[in-house]
Amino acid sequence: MKVLAVLGSARRKGNTETLMNEAIKAIGDRAKVTLRVVEEMTVHGCQGCKGCRIPGADGCIFMDDMQTLYTEMKEADALILGSPVYYGEVTGQMKCFMDRWYALRDGERRLRMASGKKVLFILTQGAPTNDRYHAALDRLTKVLTSYDMVPDIVVAAGVEKKGDARKRPELLEAARKGGEWLVSASDTAAAAAAPAA
Repeated sequence: MKVLAVLGSARRKGNTETLMNEAIKAIGDRAKVTLRVVEEMTVHGCQGCKGCRIPGADGCIFMDDMQTLYTEMKEADALILGSPVYYGEVTGQMKCFMDRWYALRDGERRLRMASGKKVLFILTQGAPTNDRYHAALDRLTKVLTSYDMVPDIVVAAGVEKKGDARKRPELLEAARKGGEWLVSASDTAAAAAAPAA
């Protein structure tokens, strides 16, 4: 089994990466996990050229490091995505990455990757309550499900300072449970059987 983990935070070893690492530890040797850090790659925003949708195109025609991520997304059985909330949304890095998903559908809007991939999204925030950014959560859920993914979103509230997540056992446990869920056989089979949107 392959899992692709994509960190959308520019701050290494911060709260988002800490929780992603807990999920990865929970997976253990049951899957090969590849971690990518968007900030350390060259990933431009979508250019809106629609080159990915012209007849005969096999994906995005803009050549940057997103080409690597497309391949790894398609090959992955599951995903771990992580981002802090900045001004009510995911970071600019994560937004650029997700905007480029437009090329994961062809001109007929057919998916260019398998349906039913499970995705654990870890969303960290300084705000103290989980419902503070419900609009961002709603948008994330809609985007993930629109690509026939099966999402589990872990909201880590009240972790503004670096290191805060390490002091919150319930958040560490939620991340570990998310990692366990990604590789659990029964849920994987159910995800694969999920109907296409």
